[in-house]
Amino acid sequence: MNVKAMGDILYLDSGTMTPVLKKLESKRFITRRRSTADERNLVVTITEAGELLKEKAVAVPAEIAKCSNLEPEEAAMLYRILYKMLEKRTRNEKNAPVTFSQVRLCIFSCLLPEKNRIWTALLP
Repeated sequence: MNVKAMGDILYLDSGTMTPVLKKLESKRFITRRRSTADERNLVVTITEAGELLKEKAVAVPAEIAKCSNLEPEEAAMLYRILYKMLEKRTRNEKNAPVTFSQVRLCIFSCLLPEKNRIWTALLP
């Protein structure tokens, strides 16, 4: 998958993606290479080590959900609302969140209220 397509899926720009991808590459979870069809495109491929990490990462949402005070219906509603916020941001609608980080902070504030101070300190 190329970096632009990945950024579109994750609601992140290339400036945000690049340091993350470099770190993943340095840990040998992915490889990055220029497309042979179009050298402007950077293609990212997951490695065997990355596949193993992906298997572990599947459990993360369930672990976060265990920490929340939300009922399943409330969590589903929150999910829909937050993705609506991201979609509005993508379309540059008026009153949309200024950055993805703000939406991410909103997610963690809602799911983990007792840890707000930690997340606020960690997230830009």
